Amino acid sequence: MASKRKRNSVCASRSQYRIARTRTDLADEMISYDVPQVADNIPNSDLDVPNSLAIIDDISNVEPLHSVVDDSIDVEVHSDEFSLFSSDTESNNNVRDSSPESSTFNFPTTTNDHASENFQSHLACWAIKFNIPHVALNALLLLLKMFFDATLPSNARTLLDTPRQLHIKTIEPGQYFHIGIIKAVTKLLAKNNLAHLTPASGIKICVNIDGLPIEKSSSNQLWLILCNLQGNVNNVELIGVYQGFDKPKEPNIFLNDFVQEAIFLTNNGFTFNGKIFPFEIAAFVCDAPAKAFIKKTKGHAGYSSCTKCYTVGNFVENRVCFPQIANLKHRTNQEFRNKVDEDHHTGTTILESIPGLNMIAAFPLDYMHLICLGVMRKLLLMWVTGKPPTKLQHIKVQNISQALIKQRPFSPCEFARKPRSLSEVNRFKATEYRQFLLYTGPVILRSILSLDMYTNFLSLHIATLILSNTKLLSHFGDYSDSLLKYFVKTFILIYGEQNVSHNIHNLLHIFADSKQFGVLQNFCSFPLENYLQSFKRIIRKGDKPLSQIIKRKFEQDSCVIVENSFCCGYPIPSMEHNNGPLIGNGVLTQYKQIQFQNYTLKLSMGDNCCCLNDGNVICIKNFVSKDDELFIIGFKYMERSDVYLKPCKSSSLGIYFVSGEGSLNIWNIKNISNKLVKVIVNDKIAVFPFLH
Repeated sequence: MASKRKRNSVCASRSQYRIARTRTDLADEMISYDVPQVADNIPNSDLDVPNSLAIIDDISNVEPLHSVVDDSIDVEVHSDEFSLFSSDTESNNNVRDSSPESSTFNFPTTTNDHASENFQSHLACWAIKFNIPHVALNALLLLLKMFFDATLPSNARTLLDTPRQLHIKTIEPGQYFHIGIIKAVTKLLAKNNLAHLTPASGIKICVNIDGLPIEKSSSNQLWLILCNLQGNVNNVELIGVYQGFDKPKEPNIFLNDFVQEAIFLTNNGFTFNGKIFPFEIAAFVCDAPAKAFIKKTKGHAGYSSCTKCYTVGNFVENRVCFPQIANLKHRTNQEFRNKVDEDHHTGTTILESIPGLNMIAAFPLDYMHLICLGVMRKLLLMWVTGKPPTKLQHIKVQNISQALIKQRPFSPCEFARKPRSLSEVNRFKATEYRQFLLYTGPVILRSILSLDMYTNFLSLHIATLILSNTKLLSHFGDYSDSLLKYFVKTFILIYGEQNVSHNIHNLLHIFADSKQFGVLQNFCSFPLENYLQSFKRIIRKGDKPLSQIIKRKFEQDSCVIVENSFCCGYPIPSMEHNNGPLIGNGVLTQYKQIQFQNYTLKLSMGDNCCCLNDGNVICIKNFVSKDDELFIIGFKYMERSDVYLKPCKSSSLGIYFVSGEGSLNIWNIKNISNKLVKVIVNDKIAVFPFLH
């Protein structure tokens, strides 16, 4: 036994020697590796990258970005909020509804002048909004008929206009119900402002097809076909739904009704309000398995699985990886239809029969699955549970977890989930990975990761930040593409080519999709995935889930509920108080929060920081109104510094360390340009522009 322990100790010491030698070799290799510079057409830019990943000795020669960035460029807000089946249950991947009146029931919209007196209609919409079971509603109707109104129906199905018969098709090995593109798009058009809609612009939709398990204890699952209008991702409608104990055996049969209707609309146009509009399916937004399923191509673990280029994977350490970076030959629509790369296809998809559909460009890479659930999740897992030398020491993982937990009081109300320990990293949702990548990670990891690994992470952080903002994308899109290529190259050196998965490789292609569709939020699955989750909440029992879903959907469509009929304009103050502080004399009305169109400012620690049009960072202490004008009372942070300097100055992206409380002052609310997210580590306050 003693000799065995001795042998183990020798092996352990040799292992530590190999790890140290690996780090030394890695540093020598990366010192000689030059990082691509920003595009030459941006003069005097300080959006450069370090000449190497070696220690940065001199940063004094970096030029200020304000010399090249227009002062009008600010970080725009993109909201992922939407609603379908009203519920106060928190969704898995989306921000929660920040409206202060979200729990208040609003009456239905109708053309009847006496809608407010139509109790039956109001009762039906109340039951739909709060997902009241028919059994409970029947009992309520009985009581109401006895003591209030004898004319009310006796049965919930009559009140809610529940369909009695459903034309459900059998699609092996399950069932399918097709609502239709026309019905779905008509409802989307009715919900939106159509001032911009002209026959010349036409109607363009994005389609999502994905699977959803109904329960954990069985393989019972749904496959849904969803759509939204291009440019309005938050309103989603259902086209068709399949239910079975396995996915559809033949995707072409599953898609047949959808494709036939799409062919008709593409050829004949979409009729709305007596006008005919050109119709087009702009994009299919799907994750990699669903995309391979509907396109009949190899899955993401296949050698020829990349949907954008002809690269062929290598089999390294029992996995398929894609280390090729240079000289990538891109796929084309015609080559796909001609099956030039036979290894890429598993059959012929019925989607090819849709006129004008580009089988490459119309299938963009999904930001939620690719970057959040793919790359960011992979990085965290390698740091926490991976192999040396990139696996972090246990004490460092604990330090990250403690920093995340301390950040919980400062988490904005728009974030559905507060930060939690890395011990639960396997249970993180997409919004948690997004929050770590865009906000908390750059601050927490400064003193945790080595310079090489930290710079690699920052290149992904900055590229994602640029691709998430319209103005930054238009000015620095090419630079974000260079950063993503730099990330993949250095990822191979740091983590090994065996870890260059399908997701890591596709970072090389996502900028091309952004050039076509705009910011990442325009073609991501966040709102679509949350719509998927809403279907699980309306299944009330295990029997006939498909019938339940369709009946609840028809009931919901029979009553249009106004989400905020009183919100005719922003900002909206709420929650009056008398606690101060105040400046000067006079009678002022004080509020605890003000709701803007895309975010909410409050007096709480996580929601009381904003940026003014002049760039000053303000900590809000009170909201007041006087003479119908809204003001904020607070103090300005007197000192600002960069959170990071390379690959570019964080201040060029509106990210700062702030300190030094100024005197209490007052500003008109019209001077607010954006909400800021605070990240506090070791008593240092970092602020990030609120992006989503």
